[in-house]
Amino acid sequence: MLWANIAFLDKDRISNNHAGYQVGLGYDFAPNFAAELSLSNGSFHINGAGASEKLSATSLDVLYKFLPVTSTFRPFLLAGAGGMSDDIGRKSQNDEGWLAEAGGGVLVGLGSQSGSTRWQFRTEAKYRREFIQGIPDVPKNPGDVILGVGFQLMFGAPTPPPPVARELPPPRRRRLLPRRPRPLRWMATMTAMACRIRSTSVPIRRRATWSTPTVAPSRTRSSSRA
Repeated sequence: MLWANIAFLDKDRISNNHAGYQVGLGYDFAPNFAAELSLSNGSFHINGAGASEKLSATSLDVLYKFLPVTSTFRPFLLAGAGGMSDDIGRKSQNDEGWLAEAGGGVLVGLGSQSGSTRWQFRTEAKYRREFIQGIPDVPKNPGDVILGVGFQLMFGAPTPPPPVARELPPPRRRRLLPRRPRPLRWMATMTAMACRIRSTSVPIRRRATWSTPTVAPSRTRSSSRA
């Protein structure tokens, strides 16, 4: 990525606001997160002197990008830290310090954002604090506001969109056929077989009958007297 920037310097600096440039290289290590290594350089004129203040910064930033990777507009936030050199005049020695920065911006897609290479227009604004003390003509821990615009080229296929869930049709109701009546002949056969099995398996006990002997009436002889 390459873009131009303009720095609005701390009010206590002796140099004036001026434009500069920045280059960087980044890597998307997650669907919405990226890491960037950036190098920026700028030369700022000092009023009433024939010298300039040269500011060079190297930072490692972490970006959080909103919206899917295929979106045309993607706002983002960034935060990072690094080192910075502050050279006033033509001194052979640079004054080194640390920096911390935070800001945000917008990525605008140029063309389709679903291919393996994608062009984007980038705008950003960030606040950068330089941690440096005890240097002549340099204020203590100055803070600058930097605005930048430029272009960046993205490599690699974007994350594919999630599959669309298809609604399944309602299940078909099975048509129940009416039961056919069983033939009477089959029922009669089964009844006969059941009776046969029962008769062979369970013996029939005969009841004992007691009969009372019948006594024939005796005949009485009548004697007749002659």
